[in-house]
Amino acid sequence: VAYYLLCFVLNLLDSGEILSPFTLVWQLLTGSNERLNPAMWFQTDLILLTVIFSLLFAWLKPKLSYGIILLVAAICLILQYGGMNYALFEPLQTEIKYSLGRIVAVWPFAAAAVCLFSPKVLENLKKHWVWGCLGGLLLGAVSFLLKKPCGIFDSFGYAGIHMTLGAVGMVTF
Repeated sequence: VAYYLLCFVLNLLDSGEILSPFTLVWQLLTGSNERLNPAMWFQTDLILLTVIFSLLFAWLKPKLSYGIILLVAAICLILQYGGMNYALFEPLQTEIKYSLGRIVAVWPFAAAAVCLFSPKVLENLKKHWVWGCLGGLLLGAVSFLLKKPCGIFDSFGYAGIHMTLGAVGMVTF
């Protein structure tokens, strides 16, 4: 709201146009508004993924929660490589298409992060930090090698197994 008020005043001083309250509501719901801040889609996705993951871990046993999260990550990769994610969301309005389309693209990243930061994995990475570093370098190299053969051309910018492997590699390194 503070950001909206600042933009409201600056826009009024700069162009004399008034930003409607609908602009703020649209920004809050979709994370993207051309007139306010089109690049905040990730905030909406992050909030949604946090709520979903939190509910899974609150209502289910951790092992089942991890299983569901990884299963959905695999489904997301299938949707990306099958072109279904892009085909489903591309016709929608820009603000909606990027917020919803990128949920499928970033779910594997979130799944990898949740798994990497589980207590058992963190403990093993601390104990075997040299292997963790080497594994991170290896995943980074594999990610680089898979970029061309496994790249997805019709996507919202964050799709593909190579992107997830690269992110995991950077974190474990």
